[in-house]
Amino acid sequence: MAKDLDIGPALRALGAGDWRSEEVGAKAEALNAALRGGAPVPAGFVLSASAFACLMSDPESVRSEVETAIATLERETGRRLGDPDKPLLLAARLSPESWLPDLTPALLGLGAARVDGRFDLPAPWPFGDEGEGALLRGLCRFALDLSQDEIDDALEASESPEIDALRQLAFGAGAGDSSAFDLVFAALSGMAAAWGQKRARRRRAAAGASDRCALLVQAMPVAEQAGQVCGSGALTLYDAESGAQRLSGSWSAADGTSLSFSEDDAPPDMGDAVRDALVEACLTADAALRGPRELSFVLVDGAPWIVGARPLRASAQAHVRIEVSLAQRGVISREEALRRIDPLRLEEMLHRRLDPEAPRVLIAQGLPASPGAAAGVLALSADEAERRAHAGESVVLICEETSPEDVHALHAAAAVMTTRGGLTSHAAVVARGLDKPCVVGAAEVRIDPARRVLISPDGTEHAEGAPVTIDGSTGAALVGELPIRAPELTGDFATLMSWADQTRRLRVRANADTPADAETARRLGVDGIGLCRTEHMFVDKARITVMREMILADAEADRRAALDRLLPMQRADFARLFEIMGRENGREARPVTIRLLDPPLHEFMPQTERGLRDLAEAMGQPADKVARRAAELREFNPMLGKRGCRMGVAFPEIYEMQARAIFEAAVEVEMRTGAPQRPEIMIPLVSAVREIELLCDRIDAVAAAVKAEREAAFSYQVGIMVETPRAALRADALGAASAFFSFGTNDLTQMTYGLSRDDAGRLMRDYVERGVFEADPFQSLDQEGVGELIRMAVERGRGANPDLTIGLCGEHGGDPATIAFCETAGFDYVSCSPFRAPIARLAAAQAAIAAKTADSAADPGVDAAADADAAAEPARSSS
Repeated sequence: MAKDLDIGPALRALGAGDWRSEEVGAKAEALNAALRGGAPVPAGFVLSASAFACLMSDPESVRSEVETAIATLERETGRRLGDPDKPLLLAARLSPESWLPDLTPALLGLGAARVDGRFDLPAPWPFGDEGEGALLRGLCRFALDLSQDEIDDALEASESPEIDALRQLAFGAGAGDSSAFDLVFAALSGMAAAWGQKRARRRRAAAGASDRCALLVQAMPVAEQAGQVCGSGALTLYDAESGAQRLSGSWSAADGTSLSFSEDDAPPDMGDAVRDALVEACLTADAALRGPRELSFVLVDGAPWIVGARPLRASAQAHVRIEVSLAQRGVISREEALRRIDPLRLEEMLHRRLDPEAPRVLIAQGLPASPGAAAGVLALSADEAERRAHAGESVVLICEETSPEDVHALHAAAAVMTTRGGLTSHAAVVARGLDKPCVVGAAEVRIDPARRVLISPDGTEHAEGAPVTIDGSTGAALVGELPIRAPELTGDFATLMSWADQTRRLRVRANADTPADAETARRLGVDGIGLCRTEHMFVDKARITVMREMILADAEADRRAALDRLLPMQRADFARLFEIMGRENGREARPVTIRLLDPPLHEFMPQTERGLRDLAEAMGQPADKVARRAAELREFNPMLGKRGCRMGVAFPEIYEMQARAIFEAAVEVEMRTGAPQRPEIMIPLVSAVREIELLCDRIDAVAAAVKAEREAAFSYQVGIMVETPRAALRADALGAASAFFSFGTNDLTQMTYGLSRDDAGRLMRDYVERGVFEADPFQSLDQEGVGELIRMAVERGRGANPDLTIGLCGEHGGDPATIAFCETAGFDYVSCSPFRAPIARLAAAQAAIAAKTADSAADPGVDAAADADAAAEPARSSS
């Protein structure tokens, strides 16, 4: 078909211009590009997305245009639909906007002549002896409107061979009564109707895919010379595991023979000449498509035709290697290489992962809360996990849930799984910070504490001490100690990250609570620490008893005595964080944001009667007094109770101790290293200006005292964590009293929704599948609701304080969609768990590219070079 021909407003001829996937679908877009680049692609046309929508709702509205398009193909090929001597055979394929699994099969051979109750497909047929059967099944389903159950029932009831039964069914239902065009058009209309069915829409919604689709119709090459090579297959030019350039493929000859082949090894029934022509065709298509593809082909009379160009399903390592190589060779730009890599796929490179060839026997399935894989012996309690780890064993902890007092076990274990909790539960958040594989919400597995066994949903029992493997990337607990591969973060990965850093505007910080977290974050290229959760510093066994003494004290003097013992421990913690984030290569010290104590005090207390008795004995206190005091601390809904700044207002001596530890650590580090420190102190759960005033007065007084005592000068900032809807609503007043806002989107989401993040896993799957939520709002920020609150808070806060720094430190900080929102909302930084930092860096670069593209579209006169320079500038920050 002539490349400059465009058939009506609804149909597009292949090769007639540059197309976009939203108009013609990804499949047609790729084949059109390959054809325009010189690759052999069969002629055809596309019903655009708008025409396809008409085909679904009112087929007759596009009937005449389809008829005209097919008549044009008939003239160009010298063939006609239904002609027994020179038939025009058509291939019809759906072309969704994005690449999806082929839920609806292609119809191959439409328009074949009908002879004596069968379709007369030419021989040899590239798709083998099953070609007519596949065509008959498709016609029964799409053109003749028979359900799959009706087709299966008819085949089961027939005593004839399957192909004869299909012929009887199809021709008995009317396949022989329609004109060739009517049958073709009915088939196309049926494919459109199947795409629009409710079940198909639900599948797409679950996959996050668009409903937009086009329909690709092509003339099929027909064999005309006896004895020539004929068949179909697929070929790639890159190794899917490593990304190295290496040809490999498979094909099925017309006689049904299936073989694999490589660059140096042609199948004997294909021959070197045909193989070379095929490779040349694929190289041409690859150059035109500028990226790795799995190319589908047919061979007819020994000539190759490209009929599909799906993106190569490659490992993350291979994908990065290929895209970096293409950019370095000048095939694509750096920006395009950055855009073409899904940031979430980097998780495969950042964590230890199971060998893909390893056999898998499932123990239980839960939610993937922290990626990576680890193996060890099964422990069913925190104490048992710690005991086995101290004995030198690698341990997998599986329990109902974890609390702050179990952090020592999470440090000791190689991986953890809980039967309760969601993706922002305690176990999930801590495991992500520790880079430990974690699975949560595995509700169907049971633990028998008396017999010390884990019971799978099928009743299989796994004794404590048995080897198990956790795959935190898929949410699976597996039988046995499976082989695991180590991550690789150099070479092409490092190159990609350097390009991302040169492009992004948003800074990327880490949620890091320990020196190990900070070291990991620094190695993964963060711009500072955006959230240090100080409560995790108190759960070490050497400190928890002192912390509990402070909590159980009846008088302020006794609390201060215990806090004095905690002070040097906190000071040492903060000093180490400042040192790790210190000056490097002339760069100023990276910012460190320290959140003052947040959780309610009862979470630091033992959760069992035995634990309370042991604590009483360690403190030399009566057991009933300790139990009574622990009971007094408990709250019905602690998430909304005496925690965060509310606890700081009630017990200001706690925050005073922490502030002193921060300031003294800053002075000590500056004296040792000569690098000035400017700590950022974050007050959690603020809702009222008076809370800031009360606590800032205390913090400022401590700062003045430390400066006088140490004869030192230092600067610091005090900001707030915006976690409540009221804080967002009152952002103007709060912003005027703060140096920075850091949005704690975990709590802000659950308070806005009125939905517990710990229990959300029980209903979230149903809500997403049924379309109540587009995605889990605890994984990807709800931009319509929570996002609207945030935008309003940013606008109001900066209206009162133009120098206000804006960050995000919830678990959403590593989500690419949330990062794109933060770019458009004017944030300065996002903060995420250390091992999501590379994901955030790439996502921030993509967001900057998208913003630049949007600006250029709005103002075509914007100078591209100046815009690129602006994108590379550091984010505005008062730190």
